Amino acid sequence: MGLKTHRGTLPEERPPVGDRAVLPPSDSYTALLEVATQLFGEVGYERTTVREIAKRMGVQSGSLYSHISSKNEMLEQIVHRIGMEFIARAEAAIVQNDDAEAQLRQFVVQHLIVLHAYKAAVSVYFNEWKKLDAESQRSIVKMRKHYEDLLAGIIERGIESGVLRAADVKSAVLVVISTLNWTYQWYRPDGPRKPAELANDFMDIILNGLKA
Repeated sequence: MGLKTHRGTLPEERPPVGDRAVLPPSDSYTALLEVATQLFGEVGYERTTVREIAKRMGVQSGSLYSHISSKNEMLEQIVHRIGMEFIARAEAAIVQNDDAEAQLRQFVVQHLIVLHAYKAAVSVYFNEWKKLDAESQRSIVKMRKHYEDLLAGIIERGIESGVLRAADVKSAVLVVISTLNWTYQWYRPDGPRKPAELANDFMDIILNGLKA
């Protein structure tokens, strides 16, 4: 349903949040971010050097600076793209479904798709974002808050319509997102169960807890 999954380590660039500029599409830039994502995920942001990224790409390290200003910029791009992919898919789940239960179900499905379609980038998103500079960290916190607000809106509409029982919305948001994010630690995409199947199981559990 809804958004296609980009074939690669990273999702495609999404429209900007606020004043953030969108970089023009470039095959070289995309390849650079793909390699950076792999290395950041394998050995961590701090242990990865620009020289190592260039070596894996088969180019001189100095040539990378025609595409980037710093290693921090690469990290910010990776984290931003994953955050915006979560948001774009959540917004699609809301727009494309009429009732809160269907919106919540698709929110869960799409969240799991992002987690497991972009596993290396998601690892960077979760584990390395605090290595960003202070301004970029504030931008990421704001983006995550927007995502949580989208889920909160779904739950609130469900309570108002009587589909979901009255509950503390903030706590419900934390439970849902924490439960989904934990699958990143143990789920194997090459196993017998697909993200959509796992999402349906989660939804049964979530709705049994939230249903009126």
